[in-house]
Amino acid sequence: MPGALRPVNVLVASSKFPPEYAGSALRAHATYRRLAASGAVDYEVLTSSVTHNERLSYVHEGSRVTRIARKVSGLHQGDPGEDRPVSRARYLFNVAASRADYLLEATAVWRWLAPRSAGFDVFHVFGNNHVTAAALTWAKLKDKPCLVELVNLADDPRQYEPWLVSRLLGPGFPRRSLMVCISPLLADMCRRHGIPEERIWCRPNPVDEARHRFDPAGREALREKAWPGMAPGDALLVYVAKFRKLKNQRFLLDVLARLPERFRLLLAGPLVDSGPLAERQQAYFREIGRDAAAMGLSHRVSLRPGFVEHPEDLYRAADAYLMPSTYEALGTPVLESLACGTPCVTNSIPGVFDRWVQDGVNGFVRPLDPEAWARAVRDCLEFTPEARERASRDILAQAGTLVIDAQYVERLRAMA
Repeated sequence: MPGALRPVNVLVASSKFPPEYAGSALRAHATYRRLAASGAVDYEVLTSSVTHNERLSYVHEGSRVTRIARKVSGLHQGDPGEDRPVSRARYLFNVAASRADYLLEATAVWRWLAPRSAGFDVFHVFGNNHVTAAALTWAKLKDKPCLVELVNLADDPRQYEPWLVSRLLGPGFPRRSLMVCISPLLADMCRRHGIPEERIWCRPNPVDEARHRFDPAGREALREKAWPGMAPGDALLVYVAKFRKLKNQRFLLDVLARLPERFRLLLAGPLVDSGPLAERQQAYFREIGRDAAAMGLSHRVSLRPGFVEHPEDLYRAADAYLMPSTYEALGTPVLESLACGTPCVTNSIPGVFDRWVQDGVNGFVRPLDPEAWARAVRDCLEFTPEARERASRDILAQAGTLVIDAQYVERLRAMA
């Protein structure tokens, strides 16, 4: 067709990618599948891994993926937001091992990119590890335009680069970079590190309108599926997140203990069963179960370890969605729940949840005090269907995929 725009060729460099679980990777996969289906982009994925330590090329639901993971140390420095004190000797050993791992993985990335990078118009980086850092260095060397998506809270947006490389190529991000910040908190971090306003794009993660919408029809069937035998007057509280301490599922037991018997708590999400994080996260999962039993709450708590294929069914079934995380850059399930018309109670993390949750309008933002949370949960039951529908419309008008995808295409074409 004369005048038709050719697709933008994008390299998606991600710290993890499905089938390995990471919220940012799932969103990258979903976004680029949509953009490719529209004809706006072609793409290929370069990724690393926490649970695997070998190179592999594969196709996942239409995405062509190359995984580069080559860590001789077999060490993991811990999850963001989880402080694990170590001795000085262990710290120095971890740093040395990490630098050795970087050299192995970065070299593999550069060898992979050398014959291919000319075919990509734009690099899009999600996350922060050796593979993403090496991709950014290559983009700097070849003057490739980059979208740099910040998905975790950090003190510094920059990624690791050896001193000599920074001296030769210049410090910081590639010259033609646009920082994608999923919350005002991350945008402020970029500003503090001297990134100019014109190179910052602050936008929420996209919410799929086809899956997340206010639809009261069939809600009772979803409630019965989520918690079989639930009585008409019972209240269902839901939290979907990977079982790890920074997600703070354990706190919700203290909230539930302060609520009447009719309140039920459903905790669902992935549980790592292999790799260096498995033992720690499985111990945390067992702790939640033990504490629920010790508090006499087992009959009111349902633990569902495993990937949740359709979390929107749980959002719609819930009377309130709870988000007590101690560490979040955005908390996309909050947006998705609001889009389903479900009010939310969230932790008070300035510049994150308070951007979307308005007290008394679509939920409540509260510090991590069980009594305050219990009161807020009870107040969530007072929201009318009209208020829930209005909250859904408001979120989708700002964060729906139709809105965010159009902004992506505009920026990718401008950068290509």
